[in-house]
Amino acid sequence: MNKPRNAIAGQPIDTEPDEERRDAFVAAYFETGKQNESAAIAGVHRITAQKWVKAAWFEKAIRQLRRDRDKGLDARITKILDRSLEQLEERIEHGDRKVIVVGRGEHARTEVENVPVPARDLAIITGVLFDKRAALRKAPEEDENPEMSALERIADKLREAAIQQKAMRNDEAVDVDAHEVVGGAPADDVSDLV
Repeated sequence: MNKPRNAIAGQPIDTEPDEERRDAFVAAYFETGKQNESAAIAGVHRITAQKWVKAAWFEKAIRQLRRDRDKGLDARITKILDRSLEQLEERIEHGDRKVIVVGRGEHARTEVENVPVPARDLAIITGVLFDKRAALRKAPEEDENPEMSALERIADKLREAAIQQKAMRNDEAVDVDAHEVVGGAPADDVSDLV
């Protein structure tokens, strides 16, 4: 077999990836975004890497990694939000903890007291939470199969368009009820659009 001019000894030129090297290459590419660097990390020849990047499975693998990363980030953010909301509820109910100096001079001492949350802070908290709740309520339900539901939506629109076209082509006579207009302008002043 003829090797390319730039072939590196010890690095096989494959078009069919083995699972381990393929996964290593995809993970490295996902992290670095650089084809040659990813090929070196995974121990894959750069020509093989070029072919893999153009393969249909490669884009699917990258999309899957993005989805997995996004799910992980979503879970972490949700955990932080849950803890933050719990602390926020606690502070709204019992107030902010503040250190207060009681007394003067040698007899001064510090105490920790709960002080009501300032009205300005409550207004900001309420506004932000209200907006976020509204956005959540408006968010569409997630489809289990978004590709299929998109196709179904397109099919529904095409059906509606076909029904409308059929209705427009319908040459049948339509009965119309006439109504007398009382106190209106003379017939010459009436617009054709009304």
